[in-house]
Amino acid sequence: GCSLWRRSNFESLEKYLSETLTAKAKIKTKLLNPLGVSEGILKECRGELLRRAEDLEIDVITLKLLTGNLDMWQKEIETAVIRQCLDDVKRALQRRAEVASGVVNSLSLIDKLQLGLGFGRQPFEIAWQEQMSRPPVNDEIQSILERHIKSLLSRAEHQASTTIEYLGKRPAIVNPSHGVNRMIGTVRKANFREEPLKSEKTIEMVTSSLPVDSESSRALYLSLVRTSFLSVFLSAGSVLVPGYLVISGNLHVDNAVAYGASCAALGGVSLPLGNYLTVRSFEKQWKTTQICELETLLRDFMDYVRSELDESIAPYSRFVRSHGDTIRVSNEQLDDCIAISTSLRSKI
Repeated sequence: GCSLWRRSNFESLEKYLSETLTAKAKIKTKLLNPLGVSEGILKECRGELLRRAEDLEIDVITLKLLTGNLDMWQKEIETAVIRQCLDDVKRALQRRAEVASGVVNSLSLIDKLQLGLGFGRQPFEIAWQEQMSRPPVNDEIQSILERHIKSLLSRAEHQASTTIEYLGKRPAIVNPSHGVNRMIGTVRKANFREEPLKSEKTIEMVTSSLPVDSESSRALYLSLVRTSFLSVFLSAGSVLVPGYLVISGNLHVDNAVAYGASCAALGGVSLPLGNYLTVRSFEKQWKTTQICELETLLRDFMDYVRSELDESIAPYSRFVRSHGDTIRVSNEQLDDCIAISTSLRSKI
């Protein structure tokens, strides 16, 4: 045993330490030893945090790509579906507004003048029925809404499937070098419901302020009658009134001719001008139909679809954010520990 102790040279080391080191040096060495151990642990912690941050960076980039993709998809939907739907509804209302113009254009000049004399009801009814032979505006709007709602839901389902395919059903961080698989949250396919856009309620909302067909027909007929009557009255007055005044000696012939010409001109102009104003008034009723509520409803539904898509990956999003916060807080605490260690080392 004694020979083994001598061959190990520990005897010389022990003698050197006991005879050479001062008490202060011994105390300093004893204090620095655990401090060095703690610094080694802190260094390992820093390395582990760096590895976790590198692993998480992939998920941070993935989440940014997903969010950016959803933002672009939402803008595309707002243009390709919502805006197109509103434009189609406006065009449907515009075509209905052109009924008055079609009726007026289909009536001959004789038919229009007969209206002022009370004989033109039948030609007007025939012209009105011909213009109203197109599908009812309610059916047309229903077809438009159903088509675009179906398109919106189909695109949303496709986007949801694409998200699932991109992420996988259960995303995980795999660290082969350490043999660690850490589950980081589930994702699910978004489910969408159509109740917020039930066609019947939406159509009623759009068409509730539209003129009723029977009331529109009656209003248009009475407007054309008044215009025609004024034209016939002025035209007839251009001859009868000046003639009566000349015969009665109350008006000179030259003045009577000028008066008659003025009345005839007014009578000739009043018919097309009056019909034009009547048509514009009819169209204005349809053009001013409020579809703002429809636009609000469609955009609210789009917000619902987007929120459902966001919620389908919410566990994944929450993990990325919370794990990032954990790494950040751990790095801050590690910095504090290293600062304390450095301060202690300088004081020893």
